[in-house]
Amino acid sequence: MLFVSRVSGLFALGFVVLVFSACALPQADGDDDTSPALYEGDEPGECADGADNDQDGLFDCNDEGCQGAPDCEDTGDDDDTGDDDDTGDDDDTGDDDDTTSGATATLSGRITSSVSHVAANDGVGTLWVVLYSSQPFSENPSQVVGLPASTAFADFSVAGASYGYEITDIQPQGSPISVLVLFDDSDPLNFTPAGPNPDPDDLLEVVSLPTLPEILIDSAGNYTRDFSLNLAGVTH
Repeated sequence: MLFVSRVSGLFALGFVVLVFSACALPQADGDDDTSPALYEGDEPGECADGADNDQDGLFDCNDEGCQGAPDCEDTGDDDDTGDDDDTGDDDDTGDDDDTTSGATATLSGRITSSVSHVAANDGVGTLWVVLYSSQPFSENPSQVVGLPASTAFADFSVAGASYGYEITDIQPQGSPISVLVLFDDSDPLNFTPAGPNPDPDDLLEVVSLPTLPEILIDSAGNYTRDFSLNLAGVTH
């Protein structure tokens, strides 16, 4: 009977141990399941939420878990700087550099008298140089195409007197420009560029009456031309 009691006791003790073990094992598995691994990018929006979802010190597109994610692949707008680098409108300075339409020319030189002044006045007056789009003494209408040059108190009382001149802001023309070189000896002056009308006391240069010398100024730049007062005492 003693042997049977011991066997029964051992069996009972073994049963208790098995029951305890069976109860303890599920509890251990439960502890492991309550600590799941963390990943960056395994949920929608994690690659653009500004948070370190896997707590590894990296977040969003800097984390390996977000490589290939749509939020990290669609960087075309940032990297595609075509709109910024395409400076065709800025670099294409054709309109700015092409100043032909707005550019002007300059004409300069000297004017010398080759004739003696008519002794009606003292031979001291104003020297004019005016450019016209066509012959001002012809039937064709003409207009001034540059700022007239004038020299007050020019003395042409004797032949050989010489003065320099310069006309700026000349609008280039496709055809020759007429040049009126006139010394107005009147006092007071009676000459106006808009309506030239020399009188017997004036000097001017002509090619042949009533044709004035011409010069072609068809582009911007500096032009040089000397003139000579070769006709005196003519009224148009």
